[in-house]
Amino acid sequence: SFLKADKIIIDTVTQDAQAVGNVSLKEAENMLTCDRLTINLNTKVGTVSEATLFLKENNYHIKGRSFQKLGENSYKVINGTITTCDGKRPDWKLTGGEINVTMERFATIKNSTFQVLDVPILYFPYFLYPVKTKRQSGFLMPELSHSSSEGLKFDNSFFWAISESADATAFLDFA
Repeated sequence: SFLKADKIIIDTVTQDAQAVGNVSLKEAENMLTCDRLTINLNTKVGTVSEATLFLKENNYHIKGRSFQKLGENSYKVINGTITTCDGKRPDWKLTGGEINVTMERFATIKNSTFQVLDVPILYFPYFLYPVKTKRQSGFLMPELSHSSSEGLKFDNSFFWAISESADATAFLDFA
C-alpha cells in the first residue's frame, strides 16, 4: 500500500492520516483517487470526497461525491456511479443516491438509474448487483429477442464452475 498527496498529516500514535490535494491510495492493484482523505492506516477505515475507486479485477470503476471505506472490502458511496467501462464517457453506468459495495458479495444501489451514453434508460428504487471476483456457478443474464422466423424467444443459460480450470455452460431456449 502507498498513499501520496499534496499534503499528508499522520498521527503516529493513532495511525490516523489526513491527505489533501491530488490524493492517491494504492492497495494491491486497486487505486483510490480523491480531493481529500481521512483514514486510519491500521483499520483502513476512512472517508474521502470527490473520489474515484478503480478495482482492477473485473475492471470496476466507482465514483462518488462522498465516499466511505467501511472496512477492507466494504465501501459506501453517496451520489455515485458504477461501471465496468473504461474512459471518461462509459458506454453504460449505474448511478445511485447511495451505493454500498462489499467485494465478493453485492453492491446495493438506492435511487438508481441505468444509463447508456449518459442517457437514463431505466429507474430502480433499489438495485442489487453482484461484485464477485471469483468464478462461481449460477444463471447468466437472460436474453429476450424477436425475429420473423422464430417469433418471441427467451434464451437462458447456466454457468457451472466445475473447478479452477474447468467449466460448462448449459443453454435453454424457449421460442
